[in-house]
Amino acid sequence: MSKYNIEFKLKVTEEYLTGTAGGIRTVAKKYNVPKRTLENWIIKYRTYGRESFYGGYKSNKYTRDFKSYVIEYMERNNTSFSKTAMIFKVSDARLVSN
Repeated sequence: MSKYNIEFKLKVTEEYLTGTAGGIRTVAKKYNVPKRTLENWIIKYRTYGRESFYGGYKSNKYTRDFKSYVIEYMERNNTSFSKTAMIFKVSDARLVSN
């Protein structure tokens, strides 16, 4: 279970994206959310929209070929673990880093 509910994530993310609430640090501090967590929500929202907060990710068993492709993509495109996980709909960026 997530520490934050979907409505809260959407509210905070959309408030930041409107640009009227200030920068990312200001919004994160206002809602007592770690800046990195908010950054991840923003990337997820920008990449997949509101629907991404409604369980678009699921746990999978990944093949060796898929894992290799993901790592090659990340290295070739210089993307972060978080961004790469979102692109490939991997449930957790830690799976990519491992």
